[in-house]
Amino acid sequence: MFKKNRNPAACFIELVPFIEGEDHWNGEVEVNIITDSDNPLNDESYSSLVHLCQLVASTVALMERDPTLVEKLEDFVSETEANLKKVNKPTVIQKVEGNVVSISFQKETKH
Repeated sequence: MFKKNRNPAACFIELVPFIEGEDHWNGEVEVNIITDSDNPLNDESYSSLVHLCQLVASTVALMERDPTLVEKLEDFVSETEANLKKVNKPTVIQKVEGNVVSISFQKETKH
């Protein structure tokens, strides 16, 4: 569900899956670009933002034509996820003694 208070300057790319039966996605999608009719951007900025959305949205069709693009995007996503895991390492409490808490930032902790 979309937030009712979303930024009116935002553009959204909507992927609508084609459903077979009640719950099976057949792999096809309809790609829509959604903008607010009250978008506050000037005409040039609005056109530039919509053009960026068109470029991003067109990658769906382009992936069908160029399988190497899929590989490049998969590599990029994997690299990005790996970097996020490094940045968002969970802290793990190793022990608590009185008002002293020992924590470890390593992936695995030894108990």
